Amino acid sequence: MAGAKANARVVIVGAGPVGMVCALALNRSGIAVTVFEQEPAPVEDQRAASLHPSTLEMLDDLGVTEQIIPLGLISSAYRFHDRVSHSVVAEFDLNLMRDEFRFPYVLQYEQYKLTASIAKEYGNSSDFDVRFSHAVTDLTETADGVDVEVSTPDGVERLRADYVIGCMASNGETQEMLRRCSCSIDVIASLVPYEHYAKAGTILSLAQMRSEAASLFREGQWSQSVLEELRRAQIEADFRCF
Repeated sequence: MAGAKANARVVIVGAGPVGMVCALALNRSGIAVTVFEQEPAPVEDQRAASLHPSTLEMLDDLGVTEQIIPLGLISSAYRFHDRVSHSVVAEFDLNLMRDEFRFPYVLQYEQYKLTASIAKEYGNSSDFDVRFSHAVTDLTETADGVDVEVSTPDGVERLRADYVIGCMASNGETQEMLRRCSCSIDVIASLVPYEHYAKAGTILSLAQMRSEAASLFREGQWSQSVLEELRRAQIEADFRCF
């Protein structure tokens, strides 16, 4: 944060993994942070259930990795599964790259556990303040900072921050947006058979790999036809629902 003010305080909206890791990194750099999260506690779901070698290295630089390794499940095998048959499509032994990675394995440790660990260990001091059941309802930028309005269990509070970082769900968390997203899912489901949708997901995952084998998934005619079917359905869903 080049040019940051002395004794600056940063407000972070959203106590998910992005918000909490961002808060910890700022705090490690000597910057005071306050994190507001509208949920009463970390949401216990199974999204982002695994931490990969590069993520573990980043968290290690923040002093987190060694604390959570005993709490998770380690696997040196990295597998891609077909979503329909559940068969293994590809498998990689990360231990073969132990000279490249500090942590040559995947750690299964769900994101809600990670955020809870950071909040419990660090989020109780004056310069690292984590507040659940606090929803940011308004922001007003001024010449020397940001006025923040927060809905709390005890009523509305207002405070001044030097900077605000938004780490909420990118599509918003309103009832209207939920309705539109549900509409979009229904449209896609009506246009694309589930088997085709699952195959498209597998192709997109494998296509992110930088290898000769992965190019078959990016450039193959069969793969392109499957992805094109999904893209047409997504365009139609956007037109009908958004």
